[in-house]
Amino acid sequence: MQFDDSSDPEEQHEATWEHQSLARVKIRVLRGHKDAVNSCSFAFNDSKIVSASHDKTLRLWDTSTGAHLKVYKGHSSFVTCCHTDPNSTRIASGGWDKRLIVWDIQTGTMLITRVQLHAADLVQHKIAFVQLQWTGQLKSQTC
Repeated sequence: MQFDDSSDPEEQHEATWEHQSLARVKIRVLRGHKDAVNSCSFAFNDSKIVSASHDKTLRLWDTSTGAHLKVYKGHSSFVTCCHTDPNSTRIASGGWDKRLIVWDIQTGTMLITRVQLHAADLVQHKIAFVQLQWTGQLKSQTC
């Protein structure tokens, strides 16, 4: 992967691959988040991507066009992980705000909100969700 350092603002931040003509999957730059992207998950038979960001949002993207489809707002700090359920009806997200939120992927409605409290919270240690997965039930891992 190479990044163009040209001075033209239109060309900055465009990712290119040295052998892109040989790639089966072309590179697509998805623009919309205001800060770092921490996690992403495919949905709808890989036709959509959900991304989680330091900008406290999740975003839904169309993989074929790169179009931004929806923003999910509800976290009060960095969103560190996201995962879609096998039916692509819900998104689970977690982050530095210690909240686990389950979203309706179509409407953007928060279906479930849980705040994770640990003994470490009493001494103000940061705890964040780092991984989520659906296995009949939603399982989470924190650090």
